[in-house]
Formats: sequence, structure tokens, C-alpha cells
Amino acid sequence: MVDKFYLAQKVKELRKEKGYTQEYLANKLNAAQTYISSVEKMNINISLDKFDEIFEALGSSLEAHLNQDEVKKEKINELIAKMEALLIEMRRLL
Repeated sequence: MVDKFYLAQKVKELRKEKGYTQEYLANKLNAAQTYISSVEKMNINISLDKFDEIFEALGSSLEAHLNQDEVKKEKINELIAKMEALLIEMRRLL
């Protein structure tokens, strides 16, 4: 299982290493400063794809901070959950 608290801590560390403010990073992501603050404090649950976007904005990657197999398994699980939700919605609409 991927430790999202660890990822949030790495986001904060990398942001500070780069000398970026939360506002600057948020602007790079077309997001609000409060979003970055919430991510760093893990006040919100975000997907690995969103973490990957943040790491890319910081000049890094999600894979650089995790075991490749863990990342693949977690992304597959997230896709399965999305597909299950879509199937439920499709059944409801039919």
C-alpha cells in the first residue's frame, strides 16, 4: 500500500528545497494555495495521479519516491474502483 502521508511530506520537502511558496506551486498547477496546504497536511485524500502532477511541477516524479510495483498496483486499484463506479452508474441509467 502506498503511504500517502509520506508522499505529502515529500511534496513539502521538495517545495521548500526548490524555494517555492505554496502559492507559487499552486499557480504552476492552476490550483489554489489552500489546495497545496491541504495536500501537505493530508487534510484531503488525493489520487496518485494528482501526486504525480504535483511532483512533475516540482521537477520530480511519483516513481522517484516509490517502489514501481507499488505505484502500478495502486494505480490499477484506483482504475478498477473508477470502472466499478462507472458500471454502477451505467446500470442505473439503463
